[in-house]
Amino acid sequence: MAIRSFPEPLISLASGVLGDFRRLFVPLAWFELVFKGVVALLGFAGGAGLLAILMESTGTSAVTNTDIVEFLLTPVGVLVVAMLGLSTLLGTVLEHLGVMAIAARFQRRLKIDALGITRILGSLLLRLSRLEAAGLALLALTAAPLALLGGLTYAALLSAHDINYYLADRPPSFIAAVIIGGLLGAIFLVAIAFVYVRTVLLFPIILYEDQPAWPALRESLNRTRGAFRRLGTILLGWQIAGVLLSTALVSGFAVIAELLLHIAARFWVLVPLVALLLALHAILLAALSFLLVATHCLLILRLYRERNLALGVVGPESVPMLTDHSRDTFEIASLLRYWKLGALASLAVFVSLCISVSQRCGTPGNVIVTAHRGGFSKVVPENSKSAIRKAIEVGADYAEIDVQETADGVIILNHDSDLMRVAGVPGEISAMTLDKVRGADIGSKFSSAFAGEKVPTLAEVIALARERIKLEIELKYYDREGEQAKGRNLAVDVVRLVEREHFESQCIVSSLNYEALLEVRRYNPRIHTAAIVTLAIGDIDRLDVDALCVNAESLSDRLICAARARHKDVQAWTVDDPRQMIKLIERGVSNIVTNVPDVLIRLRAEFAGLSHIERRLLAARYLLGLEPELVDRASDETAGGGGRSILNGRAQ
Repeated sequence: MAIRSFPEPLISLASGVLGDFRRLFVPLAWFELVFKGVVALLGFAGGAGLLAILMESTGTSAVTNTDIVEFLLTPVGVLVVAMLGLSTLLGTVLEHLGVMAIAARFQRRLKIDALGITRILGSLLLRLSRLEAAGLALLALTAAPLALLGGLTYAALLSAHDINYYLADRPPSFIAAVIIGGLLGAIFLVAIAFVYVRTVLLFPIILYEDQPAWPALRESLNRTRGAFRRLGTILLGWQIAGVLLSTALVSGFAVIAELLLHIAARFWVLVPLVALLLALHAILLAALSFLLVATHCLLILRLYRERNLALGVVGPESVPMLTDHSRDTFEIASLLRYWKLGALASLAVFVSLCISVSQRCGTPGNVIVTAHRGGFSKVVPENSKSAIRKAIEVGADYAEIDVQETADGVIILNHDSDLMRVAGVPGEISAMTLDKVRGADIGSKFSSAFAGEKVPTLAEVIALARERIKLEIELKYYDREGEQAKGRNLAVDVVRLVEREHFESQCIVSSLNYEALLEVRRYNPRIHTAAIVTLAIGDIDRLDVDALCVNAESLSDRLICAARARHKDVQAWTVDDPRQMIKLIERGVSNIVTNVPDVLIRLRAEFAGLSHIERRLLAARYLLGLEPELVDRASDETAGGGGRSILNGRAQ
C-alpha cells in the first residue's frame, strides 16, 4: 500500500471526513437525539430555577433593560451569569467530546452504547473541570483590557451628548469611536481564534493517549506549533463551507415550499401540507446542525492524525484511522425492530402539527396602529405637534410620544436627553428651563418647511389629541436620582396631569423603567401601563403591566402565547417593512409601533378584504418562515406614497 503524503491534500482530507461521517452516522445520530433531548430537559429545569432565583432575589419574574446591569453586578447576578456561561460551555464541550468518544470506541471496535459513552463523558468532565475554569478566566482576562479601552473610548468620544445624536449625525468623533471599537473587536476575535487553533488537539490527545488535561494542553500547543496557518485555514474554511451549504439547502427548501403552497388551493389540503413542510423544515435544520458539529469533530481527528504523522508520533492509538467495520460495532438492522414504534410516534407528531397549524392559521385580530414618536419621522419632525396632526390625519389609533421634565418641572416631549440631534442645541434637558427649551427650533434642522417648530408640552399635546387620537406616553429617565433629589417624580407628575385632563381612558403609559410603571399603577390603577423591553432575563409575561412592548426582532411566539394567556396586549416596535408587518399580524401581535402608520393602515384594510383561503395562505407562509408576497410597486410604500396595493396574497 502506498503511503499517503502529509500534509494531506484538502480534497482528500474532506473526502476522508465525509467517509468517517458515513461510517459513524448511525451511532452519531442516536447520540445527537439523546443529547439534544437531555439538553432540552435540563434547559427547561434551568429556566424554572432561574425564574425562582429572580423572584427570590428581586421580587419580580424578570429583570429588563437598564436594570439588568444593576442586577448583574449583584452576587446573585454574578452567579446567574456564571451558571449560564458554564452551562453553555459545558454543553458545547460535551457534544464535541461525545462525537470524538464515539469515534474512538468505533476505532477500537468497542461496543457503542449510552452507558459507555456517559461514563466516558463523566470521567472526562472531571478531568477537564479545572481546565475549563482556567479557560473562562483567560477569556475574562483577554476581554477585560479590551472592554476597558472600549469604555474609555466611549467616555472620551461619545459622552458629551446623547448617543442618538452620534448615531444620527455621525460626527468625526463617532467615526473615530467606530474605528477604534472595530479594531478592539477584531483583536478579541483574533485572540480567540489563536487560542482555538492552538488548543484544537486537546480533546483527541486526552481521548486517544489518555493524558491528563494539563499535559494534553501542553501537547496540543507543541503539536500545533508551526502549523497555525494550515490548521486555521482548514478549520475556518470548513465552517464557511458549512454555512454556505446550510444557506443553500434552506433557501432551496423555501423555494420548494413556495411552489407547493401555490398548488394547495383548499384548506383541507393546506393544513396537512403545512404540517408536513414544518416537520421537514425542522428535520432539515436539525440535520444541518448535526452535520456541522459531527464533521467539525471528525475534521479535528483527521488533523490530529495528520500532525501525529508529520511529527513522528507513532502508536496504534495516537494515529486514529476509521475503517469500515460498522457491522461489527453497531448493527443498523437492529434498529428496524423499532420501526412500528417510530412510525406511531411520527404519526402522533404529525397529527399534533396538523392541529397546531389549524389553530395558528386562524383569523388574527384587528391590529392597532401606533405612530412612533408621532409618526412619519422622515416626513415631519418627531415628537412635534406636526407629527401628531399627521398621525391624526391618516387615522392612526395611537401616537407614541416621549416625555421628560425640564428643570422647572414642566413635562415636555423629546426622546433624547438633550436637543442636539433635533435642534443642534447642547445641554441636558433636565438642566434647562421651559423657556430655554422653547427657544430651540426643532423644525429647521429637519426641513425649512418646519422652521420655527417648537418643543411641545404634554398638556398641549393632550389638548390636540383629545377625542381624535390616543396617546402612548413613554416616560424617559436619564437622571432619575437627580430628579427625585429636586422633589420631582416624572411618573407621578404625568399621572397627575392625565388625571387633571381627564385623559385616563385615552392613553397608556409606557417605559423602560419597570419601577416607574409600578408607581403609575399604585397612584392610579385605571391608567394602563406597558413595559418596553429591549433585553430581559426571566419571564417578562409575568410583569404587573397591561401590555408588553417588545423589539420586533426579539419577539418570540412563546412570549406572544404566554402574554395572550395572561390577557396582556403585545406591541412590537419599531416596524416599517410591510412584510414584517404582515408576519406580526399573522403571529397575533395586537399593536404595531411604526414610523409609517399610513402603510400599516392600508395594509390592515387590504388584509381585512382578503378571502378566507387567502388569509390561510399568508398564515401558512409565516409558519414556514417565508416572506409575505408584496406587489413590486409597493417597494416605495414606506415613503408615504399613494394608495397602491400592498398585499399580493391571492391564491394561485
